[in-house]
Amino acid sequence: GCDGSVMLDNTPILLSEKEAVPNKRSVRGFELIDRIKFSLEEACPQTVSCADTLVMISRDSVHLVSSTPFFFSYNPAKTKPFTRPMALSSKLLMR
Repeated sequence: GCDGSVMLDNTPILLSEKEAVPNKRSVRGFELIDRIKFSLEEACPQTVSCADTLVMISRDSVHLVSSTPFFFSYNPAKTKPFTRPMALSSKLLMR
């Protein structure tokens, strides 16, 4: 999910990271994230990536919970793909 690929659904040619076993027990809130992504896509068609969406949601969540502005440096050009096989084999996700 570090690049937003965790938001992708399964397709006939893609087994998504979302369905990987380690994510089944840890990642939640896809319905809300999908609604936010849909709204962003309506306002800015084919402009906002899944990774961008997660960054904005994370930023706003930190602010809502802590009342502290959250600033970060973000460069979508440096986003690297994270695939289901990587999620399945990642020991970090199992901890």
